[in-house]
Amino acid sequence: MTFSLTVDTERWRANLARVTAGISEAGGSVVPVVKGNGYGLGNAALALESTLMGVEAIAVGTVHEAAEAATAFSGDVVVLEPADPRDSIASEEWAALDASPLGPRLVRTLASESGWHAAAEAAHQHQRPIRAVVEGLTSMQRFGLDEADVARLVADRRLTESLTLEGLALHLPLVQPTTPRTDSMAMLRDSGSGIVESGTARAREVIAWSRLWTTLVADHLGADAPDTAATLWASHLDDGELASVRAAVPDLPMRARIGTRL
Repeated sequence: MTFSLTVDTERWRANLARVTAGISEAGGSVVPVVKGNGYGLGNAALALESTLMGVEAIAVGTVHEAAEAATAFSGDVVVLEPADPRDSIASEEWAALDASPLGPRLVRTLASESGWHAAAEAAHQHQRPIRAVVEGLTSMQRFGLDEADVARLVADRRLTESLTLEGLALHLPLVQPTTPRTDSMAMLRDSGSGIVESGTARAREVIAWSRLWTTLVADHLGADAPDTAATLWASHLDDGELASVRAAVPDLPMRARIGTRL
């Protein structure tokens, strides 16, 4: 038994344009998420469509999806699943991709200290900086480094000199949390930056993290920081929340990782 799906391309692309325009008006840029079976359309098809959209980057779920996406898409490919040396199969795939022509276009997600060290080792092996985003722990409580660990690792120049930091990544819960995580708020209080009091719980959490991140980049990377280091990559913020974050941290480039809405 077979199943055929016909897509009304004109209506679909009109929706792509609406979502992209809404995010742009809120002060961000779209990063399409291409993963799994590509929402039934296939990852290669969605990667090609992303090229037509003119976006600079897409995101995939795992490193095992990266090669197909990077072959069909001409820009950068961010792997959402954190790179973890304990996953030997994924590590083998990373090693193969790092040694291939696709390697310089791939961006790791670092969510553990061991992941940072593995990325630094890969940079030494391949004689080039490894591109990476730092995943901060959010109220989703799935994976990520807490505020103290991010501060400590960013301050370690032995690690950061091997990396091209592409920014801070935050994966927010789909359901609005009752309250944001408190650690980033406490660190802001300690630094004298003030507590974030307005906006949804998700928005306040992102604003607090963003202020902390920009401070860390300025303090520890300074003039050596790549232009991309201050970028925020966020999942599951709606357009209103994105606008709230933009108003609070107007100088922070924001990239909204969007899948289902597209």
